[in-house]
Amino acid sequence: MLAVTSGETSIQRNFLILNKQIYHFLG
Repeated sequence: MLAVTSGETSIQRNFLILNKQIYHFLG
């Protein structure tokens, strides 16, 4: 699987990490 841009993958990765942090904080 190739990403369109390296920036896209980094944003998606940061978004997933942010979601994990939010779930951990709310949970």
